[in-house]
Amino acid sequence: MSALVRTIQQASRRHEEEFIRRYDFLFSRCLQLTKQKHVAEDLLHDGFVQFTINRPDLGSIEDLDGYLCRLLRNLYYARLRLATWSPKNNLSLIDYDSAAMALRSRDCGAEIHVQQELLRICRYAFIRRATWQEGLRTNSSVLPRLLSF
Repeated sequence: MSALVRTIQQASRRHEEEFIRRYDFLFSRCLQLTKQKHVAEDLLHDGFVQFTINRPDLGSIEDLDGYLCRLLRNLYYARLRLATWSPKNNLSLIDYDSAAMALRSRDCGAEIHVQQELLRICRYAFIRRATWQEGLRTNSSVLPRLLSF
């Protein structure tokens, strides 16, 4: 086994041990936030996974208890935001891996209605223009498309 793999395993083990040592304290803080035991347990487990996967530098953290409490609080608020998210609210790319995913999840019914209404207005304006006759003479395929709507 390479030295790099051993170093990674030791760092991961240290993060796990630090979190587990504070498990009861962190669980009580999660319970204060959520007011429900099963939600607090889920939140604590999510925090454990995030802490052990991301492995922040423990030497640079002055107050590990405070750091872990903030981590759990931020996870909780992120869950609340996702639970109350509605496609009618403003679109936040932070909640998605890519802009394409965010746009696919957006309910575009209102936007399509607005686009159709604008299309009707533009067609009406084009019909009313003084150059309507000239447009028909230069492009005879315009009339069937305009009147088909």
